[in-house]
Amino acid sequence: MDLPWIGFGTWVDLQEGERPEIMTSLVTEALRVGYRSFDTAENYFTEPYVIRALLNSQLPRDQYFLTSKSDLPPDLNQLKARTNEIGYFDLFLLHGPPLDPTNFKTVLTQYWINMNKLLASGRVRQIGVSNFYLNELSTLLEICSEFNLVPPAVNQLEVHPFNWEADLVQFCQSNNILVTAHSPLAGMASPLLLTSEPVQRVAQRIGSSSAQAVLASTLSRGIVVIPKSQRVNRMRENLDSLTFVDEITPQDQVTLRSLDAGFPLLERSSAAKQFDQTLNGV
Repeated sequence: MDLPWIGFGTWVDLQEGERPEIMTSLVTEALRVGYRSFDTAENYFTEPYVIRALLNSQLPRDQYFLTSKSDLPPDLNQLKARTNEIGYFDLFLLHGPPLDPTNFKTVLTQYWINMNKLLASGRVRQIGVSNFYLNELSTLLEICSEFNLVPPAVNQLEVHPFNWEADLVQFCQSNNILVTAHSPLAGMASPLLLTSEPVQRVAQRIGSSSAQAVLASTLSRGIVVIPKSQRVNRMRENLDSLTFVDEITPQDQVTLRSLDAGFPLLERSSAAKQFDQTLNGV
């Protein structure tokens, strides 16, 4: 199964008291609404609950797409334990680059050799990265060429009108790396984004909600989106963004890009990009 254009994000805000186990019921609702792609991670603590809901659905394994990620490549026994019931991850991501400039390339090389071993095991079907920026990603592609390794199929990034990432998206796409936008509605800044005049102007023109206008504009750039919601009506609204993609014009993109602040908002994304700017052909 190919990665669907809209997936369901399963991060929870532990500091705000959200509980990982809520994902069993939320993923069940998302499946009912029509989602078939689910994004989780080891440090979200939701992975077991997402898997439980998928298994409870009794859908054939090839009828849904499951992405997970880890900060460090797990060893094969750890991966087998995580996929024991589900069989495999359709996509497995290195959650971020090793943030050590003194031996960045050496450590990343070992990480990516290990990621390739996971791919060879059959317990993951594709491998990719998350929160890799231009220098980090360029170094990884050099490693793949040098050591004859499978390159990343996906780079999962923070992309939304406040953080457009035009150069990085173009670089990924020119290197056959699919971009997936996490936090596509700007996370905690979502209320500010969705009430902004440019977003409301585009939404009014195409006859959509503000969230649908933002998601449709990102989709029209050839970028997968994985919004999250705990409300069924919002789940449906986000999924229906696909119907507005063809309505987005180049002028709409110019309008929305006017909001670009040029830097990610989330702490993990921001740290990776700041580190990336310290690298100069490491």
